[in-house]
This record gives sequence, structure tokens and C-alpha cells, in this order.
Amino acid sequence: MTKKYLIISIVTVLVLLIGVSLAYYTIQIVGTGSNMVMETAYLRLVLTDNASIVEDSIIPGWSTSKTFTIENKANANTTYDLLIENFQNTFVTNGFLQFKIESEDGYNTISDDNNYINVPKSQIAKKLVLAYNISLDKDAKHEYTISFRYKDSEENQAADMQKILSGNIGIQNGTESTDLVITDLDSSTLKYHILSDNGVYNTEWAEERTNFNTAYSDSARTFFRTNNAELGETVLYYAGDARNNWVIFGKCPQTGGKNCTPGRDLYWRIIRTNEASTGGGIRLLYSGSGLVTDSQGNKIIGITQNGYIGTSNWYSLDDKPNYVGYTIGTDDYTEGTTTLSNIRGNNADSNIKIAVDNFYKTTFENTDYENYIDTKAVYCNDRSTTDDKSGGLTKITIFGAYGRLESSKAPSLACGANTMGFKERAEWAYYEGNTYEDRYSKDVYNVNGVQFTNGWLDYPIALMTGDEVIYAGGNVLNNNLRAWYGLNASTSEITSERSIVGSKEWWTMSPTFSRGYTGVFNVLSTSGYFGRLNSAGPSVKNSYLIRPVLSLTANTKWLSGNGTIDSPYQINVE
Repeated sequence: MTKKYLIISIVTVLVLLIGVSLAYYTIQIVGTGSNMVMETAYLRLVLTDNASIVEDSIIPGWSTSKTFTIENKANANTTYDLLIENFQNTFVTNGFLQFKIESEDGYNTISDDNNYINVPKSQIAKKLVLAYNISLDKDAKHEYTISFRYKDSEENQAADMQKILSGNIGIQNGTESTDLVITDLDSSTLKYHILSDNGVYNTEWAEERTNFNTAYSDSARTFFRTNNAELGETVLYYAGDARNNWVIFGKCPQTGGKNCTPGRDLYWRIIRTNEASTGGGIRLLYSGSGLVTDSQGNKIIGITQNGYIGTSNWYSLDDKPNYVGYTIGTDDYTEGTTTLSNIRGNNADSNIKIAVDNFYKTTFENTDYENYIDTKAVYCNDRSTTDDKSGGLTKITIFGAYGRLESSKAPSLACGANTMGFKERAEWAYYEGNTYEDRYSKDVYNVNGVQFTNGWLDYPIALMTGDEVIYAGGNVLNNNLRAWYGLNASTSEITSERSIVGSKEWWTMSPTFSRGYTGVFNVLSTSGYFGRLNSAGPSVKNSYLIRPVLSLTANTKWLSGNGTIDSPYQINVE
């Protein structure tokens, strides 16, 4: 059977009116078929033609449309939300199943692709709000057309066979969205295109993961949300075998570098979005320079050069807990007397920070690219502890990330204390009479020293945290051969190189413990342990690979690309 005649056998049911509810009003459905009407005390939703879109199977190139109206029967102006109840979409591919909503007076989807946007994904049935708080004048009506299509492509679309798209289109009393809506973004920005390409027109549309007990390697559902971040704000992140989070940003400097031929493009992978309170930018993990070329100079799509800038130990000593710091606190350590406040200092840079800073200086400092690097972004070197050390550090000190990730399997993007963001911690310190500056703010690294941060970064660049690795699909007990952070697009190890002597692990920014020696989490890239977050023995004296992390500003302009390796996102550098 040729690609053109591939039939996508699915259950596609988009039912207008049935199941629509307004919490405040009694619903009455009048008539059937093309005369079906839904009435409330103040609003009426009328289906113009047949009640359902029901397809047992579709083929690439399929499309269909339905029309309906919403009327205001109240004696005053009102507002409503347009939604799909019991929405479910288990399609696997990205960019083929799309929809658009058109109205002269009401809500419209907007995109560069004839206003079609990707249908968001959801394994479970849920309420999906399409648009919030749409104004409707007294005695007025809004006429709508909703259209769906499954785009034809030369790509293999067989993964969508036997999948489901279903739901009930309806309305509810108008509400204000607390989430980021894509229409709030400039459509020329990279952030807009990231959300659009992943079918997230509203951050509420993104799915949430709640189980982090095992590694996550799915290739179908790779874009998620969490509010377990600073200030409880929404963060969007990539997980599993994501293949659409590639970005080109920067060039190898003229001085060259490890695996970096002068003038080659630098490739990065998108980790996540940052919290709005810290700039709302796009966080990137260094993933190599250029694309490997064959003997004729042709690019081999999918194979980036090794995704690290070199190797370094974290610090030259490992016998004191203060050596887990990205910057090092006091060197005067006395067991039972030295406190967390003492080790949270800026007396000296760690060796790993020196290496990362040197990469920034030679690659971005005083270049046009530097204008797009977010100085509001924060990076976390979490030195909170799992038990009370207010009386002084003891021979065995377990740091917060180890407790969250090794024991509880509960990652967090809120730096410092395990359950509070930095603003809440500052308020807690104030009301309890504690000195906040002596506590958690010293773990929150930032280049400008904005409120609730330490200001100890010389350059806006650092490392990935252990928590971010877990969100991305890692685990401390399980390998993950399909984790995006460990692979280039040809599914080879991105840190693989035959000339590497010894380990191919790479550093994170999250301390583990101090118990005879001091350790920081790293990520394993060796055979048999690939993709695992390692808490067992990464002494800060050991040398591991370095993979820097930086953030692009939220208003960085998109130039081209959809995030795949053959069409990576590129930004408009002016």
C-alpha cells in the first residue's frame, strides 16, 4: 500500500452541544439534528448543521467543518468561554492534525498556516478552554466555523493509526485565564513558535506528568507543563525522546575550542521555559557545534559534533561540604559549628564555573548574540539540606536535591527549600525574623542580583540541574536510552568520542551529599547506565564533561525552523 492511500483508522468524534454546561444555569436542549439548540437563562448555542463530526477512518488530506452560533439572550452585555468538554487526542505525530476557529465578531485562531493550529494532545479526557472571556453584546450573536484537517505528507504517518480525537464543543460563563495564552505573545518570537509547534495555544493545554518513579522515554508526548516552580508559575518543558527542540545559536569562536571549528554553528536543545518572574525566557542546553560532514563536505543530517565544551573537576578538594558550591564559601570548616550560611559564600569560583565562564567569554562576550541572552534568568545550586542543620553541619550532610530525586522522586524547579519558591522563602524569613540574605537566596544564581537572588554570576550562563534532568525523563535508578538530553538526532550518544579518556559523564549543578567526600549529581553516558542521573559517587574532585546552559530572552525573534534537526529553530540576529 502506497503512502498516498494510507488510511488513518481512528475514532474521530467532535460533537457540538452535547455535554455543554454552564455552572450557573439550567440547560435545555431543544430539537434534534440540524435544528438542535442549547439554551440557558442567558445564552443560546445553536448548531447550524448536523450535530456531530463522526469519522471511523480518515486519510491524509482529510478535512471537515461545522458551523454554530452563540446568542446573548440577557438584558445586558455578557461574556463566555469557548471550550471542548471531554477533550481527548491520542494522535502521536506533530503538525498534521490541526484545527481552526473562524468568526467575524467572536474568537479566531491566528497562525501563518491559514490560521490552522495544531490540535493539543491529551491521553485523558479533560476540559479544554479554547478562548476566555469573549464579550457578547446584548441581543447579539457570534457565528462560528470550526474546521479540522489531517495534512498529507511524504513523512510516515502510520503512528496515528487507531488513535482518538473526541470531545464536545460548548460554552461556559466567561472567566479570566491565569495561564499564558499564545495570543498574548508576539507571533514573531521564538517562544510563540515553540508553543504553536507543540499545539499549546494556551499553557493550560499542555499535559502534566505526575509520576517520576521511572525514566520517561516516550516519543509521542514530549511537551509538558508544571507549576512546581518559582512562585507556582507555569513552566513548559521537553521530556523523553523529544526531537523538535533543536536551536542554532552562536558560532564557534575564532580561537576554536573543544570540538569547535571556528565559524561553525552552535547547536542547543531547549530544556524548558523560565518562570515569568525570572524573565520568561527559553533555557538551552549546549549540544554541539555544526553538523558532521562527509568526505565531500556534505552535512550528515542528525549528527552534531560532541555536545560538550571540555572537561573539568568541580573543585580540587572534596573533604568539606562547602566544595559543592558553584561559588565556594568559607574554607574554615568545623564539624558541628560551620553552618549552611558559612558555606553559601562567594569567596572563590569553583573550577567548573571558571570553565563555563571562559566558554561564554570566548563565544558570546561583545558579540551580537549577547543581546539575546537573558540576564534575568536564575540558576540553582541547591544547598538546602534534608534535615535541620541550624546548629551546624555534621559529618553526614544530605543536600536537598538528593532527598527529592533519590528518595522522594519529586523534582522541583523551585530553588532552595523543597516546598517554597524564593519569594515565599523571603516572606517567611521576614515574618519569622530571620535574615533572608543568610539563607536561601545564596543558592539562586543570577548575573544582576535581582531581588531574591545572589548576583554571584559573572556571566548569564551556568549548568542544568538534577531536577531538570528528571523532568526531561531521567531517573536515579533507571537508564534512559531515549532521553533527548543524551542523544543527537541520529540517536547516537551526544557526548560520545573515542578519544575521551575515562568517563563520559557530565556535570549538573545539584549537590548530593557530604559523607567522607563531597559530591554533585552528574549524568551518566556510559554503556549500561546511559541517561541515568548519578548520585552514587560523583566526587567534586573527579573530572567530567561540561555542558553549559543559558537562556534566550522571551522576546527573541524567530527567523526560521520548527525545532527538528533538519530544520532547527534559528533566531533573527540583528
